[in-house]
Amino acid sequence: MARNTVRKTVELSEENVNWYYATFPGGSLGGMLDSLLQFFRDTVEHTPSEYAKIAAEQLSEELKAR
Repeated sequence: MARNTVRKTVELSEENVNWYYATFPGGSLGGMLDSLLQFFRDTVEHTPSEYAKIAAEQLSEELKAR
C-alpha cells in the first residue's frame, strides 16, 4: 500500500541535526522523524484537556488522603 507523503518545513537545532548525521551517516532524518511521530501518536491517548482533568483528579485525591 502506497503512503501519501506531505512536505513540511520544520525547524530543528543545528546541534541535533549534526549529531544525527554524524551518528547515522546516510540516514533518513525524515524517516526517523516520521517514526518518532508515529510512536508519539501511539502513546498519546488523551487530549491536553483530558490530561489536565486526570491530573486535577489525581491531585484532588492526593490532597484528600493527607
